[in-house]
Amino acid sequence: MSGEVVREDISTIARNLGKDAKKFEGKTILLSGGGGFLGKYITGTFSYLNDVILSKPCRVISVDNYITGKHHPHFNYKGREDVLEVWGDVSQPLPVREPI
Repeated sequence: MSGEVVREDISTIARNLGKDAKKFEGKTILLSGGGGFLGKYITGTFSYLNDVILSKPCRVISVDNYITGKHHPHFNYKGREDVLEVWGDVSQPLPVREPI
């Protein structure tokens, strides 16, 4: 899978949300399993919405235990202020101390 294919996919997903995308403006989204394949795509979609569509960005808190998730160069959200990647496990309290 090339980076261009990933970017096109994410753009298509975000644009197909239409007017519903605006419902995420200024919201904080908690995403469990954010380190997995679908979680990375969902995070990418919210990042795209923030960059291109939303007037007031949303915040994504991506939680995963990273047992199976692996780093992939096409899904790098390090350094983004709108994405917080957190280690978390369902057997432990959620390590997030902000409104969701």
